[in-house]
Amino acid sequence: MSRESGQKRAIVYARVSTARQAEEQLPAEGQIEQCEKQAHELGARVERVFRDDGVSGAAESRPSFEAALDFACSQGVDLFICWSSSRFGRDRLRAAAAKRELSKAGVQLVYCTMDVDTDTTGGWLLDSMLEVFDEMQSRQVATDTRRSMERNARQGYFTGGNTPYGFRSVQADDNPKRCRLEADPIESEVVRRIFELGLEMGAVAIAARLNEEGYRYRHGKRWKKAGVIGVLHSRSAIGQVVFNRKDRKTGRIRPEDQWIVVDSHPPIIDRALWDSVHERMAAAADVTSRGSGKSTHVFTGLLRCGECGARLQAESAKGRARRYWYYNCRAATVEKAHIPRRLPADDLDAWLIDLICDEILNYDNLADVVRELHGCIDNWEKEQSDRRRNRVAQLRDIETKIGKLYDVLELHGRDAPHLGDLTRRLREHKARQEELEREISNIDQEQPPEVSVTEDEVEALAESMRSILREASPQRARAFFRDFVEKIVIEDDHVRIEYRPENLVAVPSKNNWLPGTDIQGTRVLRMPLERRFRRAA
Repeated sequence: MSRESGQKRAIVYARVSTARQAEEQLPAEGQIEQCEKQAHELGARVERVFRDDGVSGAAESRPSFEAALDFACSQGVDLFICWSSSRFGRDRLRAAAAKRELSKAGVQLVYCTMDVDTDTTGGWLLDSMLEVFDEMQSRQVATDTRRSMERNARQGYFTGGNTPYGFRSVQADDNPKRCRLEADPIESEVVRRIFELGLEMGAVAIAARLNEEGYRYRHGKRWKKAGVIGVLHSRSAIGQVVFNRKDRKTGRIRPEDQWIVVDSHPPIIDRALWDSVHERMAAAADVTSRGSGKSTHVFTGLLRCGECGARLQAESAKGRARRYWYYNCRAATVEKAHIPRRLPADDLDAWLIDLICDEILNYDNLADVVRELHGCIDNWEKEQSDRRRNRVAQLRDIETKIGKLYDVLELHGRDAPHLGDLTRRLREHKARQEELEREISNIDQEQPPEVSVTEDEVEALAESMRSILREASPQRARAFFRDFVEKIVIEDDHVRIEYRPENLVAVPSKNNWLPGTDIQGTRVLRMPLERRFRRAA
């Protein structure tokens, strides 16, 4: 029915965050009943009812809420009715954006608990204050909940969620409303075996060994790499639980120094074994972080995600005619830290080679390398002359001292005072004289470094550098780049190349002619990312 036909049309939205909230406050059914009553009093007919159960008002995604918005804005609805402002949302920015959508579509937002006319200044101000209050309350609830969970964990209680592998949840003796974790006799043995194997091999090999030895995951499933990694990284094995690991809004993994780690329950393995396995894992990750020697992509191991800092790894997808390769963030694909971003590997490799050749390995910079080398030759000749002059001066001084000692010996002969000391000093001076004569001879034989590169050769090198790197095997090209490139960070719309100029040319540059900004000993070059590689807005 259209708006012009007379009777108003309404939709109802209800939400509860938890079952406990439904018990202590108004359950979703009660909210719906009151909203339908409100619609009747306003002379409106309820077209649809939408509800989100077990979803926070600050959550990044609320499926039914988003469906309610779409329906209200696209189907000519007059009223969007919910129990209160807090049921509409607890994130003030998202709530404000949703209200703007409703306003543009001519949909009136109605709360059952109060009458707020947002068309008036006072009503708009009140609604804005409610948004702030609702988000503040949500933040306070989250803080209080985390504190309560931390307190329970410190008291040895299980704070809920999936029971970690290796343990089972049992009722606490001192509090029948609480549970504790205790080692599962069978699973705990598997956990110990996994960490024993972790001292020698990686997750794939561990999974294979467990399956060979007849071990099975829960419900009789075979062990896989992901399951082994989950056990190795779960701090439950050493009796700990972790809070504040993820940002509740974005779902991203926070830096480890922001985690809250609590000793909660008896461990299965000791900390020394945990540390040893994780040291081995870190060492293995460091070895592979700069790219596998077998990888067919040039920048494997050098690329980093600008969103979370994790490595971009090569992954494949099969098309109709061939297999396609992409770079993707490991944290996005494995840990679900953020939305994955697949970058075509071959295209990105070619574009980065061109970018580095254009900005770093271009003619001007290579010509500056040659000029710096010529400058180094001039400096070398001056330094050689200074070294020779210094050694000759020392030699003349030693010769003078030796001559004086001979004068004393010739004058007094065996009656010379302190004859033994004079003889010892004479031997020392003679040894130093021979050492200086050898050093001067070596300096005279030194040959200056030769630079026979002409400007035409530099220009030819600059022009051919691109094709040389493109035609080289990925392994050789990667070896060339990783000699001076520390990492390449792919941001939303820029790329950041961090490199060490001294590793590129081995020439100390006084003029800082290579592009970028020096940050803590590393040169950082930040350039716009080509549009086809940018994250979609």
